[in-house]
Amino acid sequence: MRSVLLAEGLVIATIAVFRWLDPAKSPHMIDILFLEGAVLIVAGGLCDLSQSITFSQIRALIKSNSTDPPPIKRTGSAGILLISGLLICAHAVIWVWI
Repeated sequence: MRSVLLAEGLVIATIAVFRWLDPAKSPHMIDILFLEGAVLIVAGGLCDLSQSITFSQIRALIKSNSTDPPPIKRTGSAGILLISGLLICAHAVIWVWI
């Protein structure tokens, strides 16, 4: 639910800003939506990568000499960012077809 709210909020804000600033530049709105979606997908992927098992073991080796792997953190925010980015890109695709 959070990812849908984030995606819809960003799409509505982007559309409102473009309508308020200059309606003639609405073709660029689709590019901005794709850019926002791509940024969220990359941010979510980086969050997910930084909390992976391999990175956790590398951090454990650097911080201490322990052979026990550190606990794995939940990737709640990474999933929200990834889904929001995909939803925003889906909105942009729908705008292309309209």
